[in-house]
Amino acid sequence: REAYCQKPPMVFFLYRLAYAAPGAKARPGSALPARLLAALFSCASMVLLFLLTPAGWGAASRLCAPAAFAALSVEPIGDLFSANTEVFLCAFLSFAALALLRALSEERKGPALLWLSACGVSCGAALATKQTAVWAVLAFGSLAAWKTRDRRRLGLFAAGVALLPAVFAAYFAARGGLHDLLEQAWTRNMDYASLLLEPSALRQQLQWFTGTLLPLLLRGDWPFYLLTAFALAGTRIRSAEPVGVLAALWLAASWIGVCAGLYLFPHYFLQAAPPLALCAALGAQRLHLKSARLGAAAALSPRVCPRCGFP
Repeated sequence: REAYCQKPPMVFFLYRLAYAAPGAKARPGSALPARLLAALFSCASMVLLFLLTPAGWGAASRLCAPAAFAALSVEPIGDLFSANTEVFLCAFLSFAALALLRALSEERKGPALLWLSACGVSCGAALATKQTAVWAVLAFGSLAAWKTRDRRRLGLFAAGVALLPAVFAAYFAARGGLHDLLEQAWTRNMDYASLLLEPSALRQQLQWFTGTLLPLLLRGDWPFYLLTAFALAGTRIRSAEPVGVLAALWLAASWIGVCAGLYLFPHYFLQAAPPLALCAALGAQRLHLKSARLGAAAALSPRVCPRCGFP
């Protein structure tokens, strides 16, 4: 009512829950409740990424996924680790990915429909958290359509996606603010991103990214990128295991989401961390199949801090 924000409303709902928790009211003006909630969501993402890896994989490969996310999400680069929308987005999409895999592997119709509904609802929560989740939702929906080819199941998924956004829309409509919600979260948000369509502004942004941020990202996390490249090089969409197809599609969708904002702020890259971590785990597992010792070393290799240069 007093100011606008171009984010969808889910993050405000989550912060409201954080400040309604016991003990939070004793810290007026403190950011601690929001940061604790963000930390819990980050931990949830790590657990979900571990569960996304097949049980038949080696232990080092399975642990590579949460370890990679832990490293990527706390990189000491600018504002990459912040209690922001991407922290919550990662957890919602990680659960959606897990639910989708369970739905595709479940032979019984009832549990499969339940998992697919859960995937849709979690995708809707992600979409109500940040607009760039739309690309991941499209990727998950495309994979579900390809594997199931059942209109009723896809309708159930679509209904799940629409549930939470529809609840928020109904709430704002009841309070006479639906037009404001759509204007700020979509129209003004696109205007905000379109500032970089100016050639000089886009050139400055790309110069800053290639000269400052990209070297830091590559210097600190190059083992994960190499593992991801190794995994994707051996992935064939038609014959790959479901987790490999899902990881590849999710990573592509997340990178579209990173670039869609045009600004390339450090915290934008956090949304790509879960699929990148899953791809790195897949690469570690393929190395493990070639050599158990080599796979374990790659999965748990020491990292270098991009600021101090030490492991």
